[in-house]
Amino acid sequence: MITVNEARIKIEQHTLPLSPVLVPIIDSLGAVLARDMEAPIDSPPFDQSAMDGYAFRWSDLQADSYLILQGVVAAGDTSATTLLPHHCLRIFTGAAIPEGVDTVIMQENCRNENGRIYMDLSSTIQGANIRPAASQCKQGTLIPLQGSILQAGGIGYLAGLGIAELSILPKPKVGIIVTGKELVTPGTALQYGQIYESNAWMLMAALREGGIHVGHHTRVGDDLKETIEAIREELMRCDVILLSGGISVGDYDLVREALFSCGVEEIFYKVKQKPGKPFFFGKKSGTLIFALPGNPASVLTCFYQYVVPAIRKMQGLSFDPPRVQRLLLHDYFKKGSLTHFLKAKVDDHSVTILDGQESYKLNAFIEANALVMLEPDQQQFQKGDSLEVLPLNTIWSSSNTESLKSASS
Repeated sequence: MITVNEARIKIEQHTLPLSPVLVPIIDSLGAVLARDMEAPIDSPPFDQSAMDGYAFRWSDLQADSYLILQGVVAAGDTSATTLLPHHCLRIFTGAAIPEGVDTVIMQENCRNENGRIYMDLSSTIQGANIRPAASQCKQGTLIPLQGSILQAGGIGYLAGLGIAELSILPKPKVGIIVTGKELVTPGTALQYGQIYESNAWMLMAALREGGIHVGHHTRVGDDLKETIEAIREELMRCDVILLSGGISVGDYDLVREALFSCGVEEIFYKVKQKPGKPFFFGKKSGTLIFALPGNPASVLTCFYQYVVPAIRKMQGLSFDPPRVQRLLLHDYFKKGSLTHFLKAKVDDHSVTILDGQESYKLNAFIEANALVMLEPDQQQFQKGDSLEVLPLNTIWSSSNTESLKSASS
């Protein structure tokens, strides 16, 4: 067996980011961007009215009590207009500022008397309500996209620059294989000796939390040939394969043998941890294979501790999810010399280790919002001790990248 830290190091060493792909901008939501870009245009591309109102030359109104209405400029007008002396133009938000205009006044501060426009300048200054060209960004400005996670505001910003496609690091294709002849699909009647299959549904839900959708999953009995066929099929189409069950040392634990038959290279087998000691990690070509235990709590714990970091790195994120230190609210005794991962409830300051830590029990996950790691060389933990905590609600978030910000910020 290897230690938890050794397992993490080996997984990180054998995990590479996926190759970038070019996608329509709408399909890049939530993705990690693969490269920086230069702004293709000025934004805004012209001086632009920020208000519905009247556009005029400030010096004209200092000499006159009113200005003559010359015409109307609407957003989207493509013909240029030049302002005549002692005139003004009705203008609308987003419209291009005509030549000669240096100020826009809100329509609420004006009155129109037969084409003569009287303006109250008490709340207006010269240059007001004009968005200068390139005030958001200049053409050729470097937009620092690489490593950023694109959100809705970023899509709007880039689309406003005329960018239609983006290079992203894609989400991996994940396949799930569940083993065990005792398993029955939820919703069907149980016979004696059968249990409902929950691991595939749990893993699919956990992957969806990270924006990864599994189109289907495979369930096989305790049959070597059937298991080999299922693994070969997933190897042809997946970047990551998750297997559940059949990885221990019983007579019907056939997964490891099946993996070897498919040419999978074993990186490690068994980790000094509880739960999830019988845990296999291997690879074939570019596909990563995680053979998880069969007990549901062990499956989900190993998924959070090892699979999520690998998927994060494949998408261009930091390998480790964000972890925090919290103060234990009670005494706790840990048996044995293994690293323990425990279901826990955490707040901004403290952590409580929950009851129901057995590997077959999932009920504590209803309440749990974190996993606590207890080091192997310590058995007694006192109230007030600082513990390493993995919050589950931020497990897919980035610890070293930020959502896309405006290039002008």
